[in-house]
Amino acid sequence: MIRWPFALPLALLAVAAGCSKLPRGASLLPAAPALDHVALELFFVRFPLEEQSASTALWSSVDEQTIDLDVRRRLSAAGLAVGQVGGQLPPALVELLHVSDDAPLPTANQVAVVDSSKPPVVHRKLIDVYQIETPSRIVVTGDRERHPKLTVLLRDESDAVRGWTFRNAQGTLVTKVVPEPDGRVKLDIAPEVEYGEARQQIMPGEGGAWTMQIVPPRKTFDSLRFTATMSPGEVLIVGRRGDQPGSLGHQFFTDSRSDVPTQIVLLIRVMKGKADDLFVNQGSDAE
Repeated sequence: MIRWPFALPLALLAVAAGCSKLPRGASLLPAAPALDHVALELFFVRFPLEEQSASTALWSSVDEQTIDLDVRRRLSAAGLAVGQVGGQLPPALVELLHVSDDAPLPTANQVAVVDSSKPPVVHRKLIDVYQIETPSRIVVTGDRERHPKLTVLLRDESDAVRGWTFRNAQGTLVTKVVPEPDGRVKLDIAPEVEYGEARQQIMPGEGGAWTMQIVPPRKTFDSLRFTATMSPGEVLIVGRRGDQPGSLGHQFFTDSRSDVPTQIVLLIRVMKGKADDLFVNQGSDAE
């Protein structure tokens, strides 16, 4: 086993089941301050829904108290779990990722399928943020194939249940990056559903200007917005809490459309932090 932090080559982790270990020769780059941007490393871990022991062990090793108590209560009621871990991964997370130094590289014709007898599937993306005014949208469900219909139930502060049904939908986490003067990074994150057909809308642009863009309608769940302040190398973990069918957490972090129903855990690692306020916009990803 190797220790966190690690960073992989950009083309490495569109990994099929059975090949989700880190291959020999992977670049082990430490987290560090950046000269001109903030870099976030995303890991999407998928494993069979029936493996409750893995989920229990994972969340028992995560510090959820870094999130404000009132916010945690709202997230929990919505079926969401959020917490942080430090620079060294806890054993439960290492086991879930099956980190190893002798795994073979995936071949070009491999297909990412889920096999409950094999290790979890891990996908990696890299986001470079150069302009803090423009939030990044992390797609957690409906990326390759949008949901024809997505119904979300949400319990409000009066304990009443509200529901929304979205057509042609995908679930995202709208993530704004705010560099702190001490080199840490604050992530401001809100769940959002993008749905329907794209249409012309007036959107805020750079420097307070407004621009006309063609984008789909979006529903942002501001009551579930949360923040996390992290140093380079630290990891934020987001996933579903328990079994709450119809909740936002269940809809975002459960995949029932595969042959084997799976749950999804998102890891967001701050690779590089930046204290300056001067940014230009750019983004990249790799699977």
